[in-house]
Amino acid sequence: MSHSQDDCQEHENGEKDYRSLNAEQLESKLKTLVSNVAAIFELSDEQCLKLLQKYNYDKERVLEEGYSGEDALKSVSVNSETSENNDRQALINDYVTKSRYLKWCPNGGCTRAIEADYADIRTVRCSCQLEFCFSCDRGAHDPVPCDLLAHWLENDNHGSLEKIIFESKPCPKCGFLIQPDDKVHMKTGSVWCLNEECRQQFCWYCGVEWVGDHYDCEDFEYPVNQKHEKLKSDFKRYSRYHGFFTTQKENLGMEEALREKIESREIKSEYLQETLIKLLDCFRTLMYSYVLEFYLNEECNANIFKQIREDLQTDSAKLFEMFLKLEEVDDSIATKKIIQEMGESAVKKRINLLKNCAEEMKNDNWTFDEHKFIEM
Repeated sequence: MSHSQDDCQEHENGEKDYRSLNAEQLESKLKTLVSNVAAIFELSDEQCLKLLQKYNYDKERVLEEGYSGEDALKSVSVNSETSENNDRQALINDYVTKSRYLKWCPNGGCTRAIEADYADIRTVRCSCQLEFCFSCDRGAHDPVPCDLLAHWLENDNHGSLEKIIFESKPCPKCGFLIQPDDKVHMKTGSVWCLNEECRQQFCWYCGVEWVGDHYDCEDFEYPVNQKHEKLKSDFKRYSRYHGFFTTQKENLGMEEALREKIESREIKSEYLQETLIKLLDCFRTLMYSYVLEFYLNEECNANIFKQIREDLQTDSAKLFEMFLKLEEVDDSIATKKIIQEMGESAVKKRINLLKNCAEEMKNDNWTFDEHKFIEM
């Protein structure tokens, strides 16, 4: 699997590939869209609105149909199931909901929508300052692609896997993993394979097939099962990345406590709030970078990526330690400068990390494999 998405999301002239729009701007956009289509087909605005609604407000799709004005009118008359509700807000809601280039900001108190230049754009920031992924509606998750993150989250059952793999034993005949919960059987050591096609009886302690009476198994060693050993090895690798991911997730969970530390200071320092936002962005990027690396194929050259991340990890840890000891931090100009420079240094490394990932994926230098996840 390869990904070629460019995460920079800015044109060479510095303009972003998306915009945050309020209700008035959305209404203006819709009116302009309707007027443009009306001019092409020489139909009324109402007729063209119905035509656009049929094609989810996608002007290109309408034009690709090759309609004449008469054909377009017939298409609307015969096939359109759109209601004639002309309520302003209802039309705006329909426009944003159906268009693949528009999405409402998921911030509950925000009434704005994001308009993107292309549907598979990733991280966007609304005017309310909330960042989210335009493609999958989750929170911002650069640098990991949407499909890999979805796979990670759907299969994230670390505790269950650990219990299954390390508290189970394979049947010596068919390899089926057994977790006996029968205390009587555990006391005697006699266990039956739960695989209906096998049903082998064996000793839980030494793995010997139970034939007749079985007494002393101290001289026996549980037979090696290659599949089970691979499961253990795969789990250790998964556990390593899961630990890195969880650590950064826990750091993000410290946001409220750190904000309270800032608010509790006698002198209200806006620069601390701004630096905290930068630190949280670094934690988020680090967290998702481990998901990306988990799936990254071994033959891919990721040395630069790993070095930048190590530097980012170092800067973030130093800044985090400063926030944890905020009560010991004075409010001198020199201290303010040091903290701001620490924040800027971390931000630069974060941006470099995202640029490196975007470039490698855009050039198809990196490939990913979902099958790296533990298959039970």
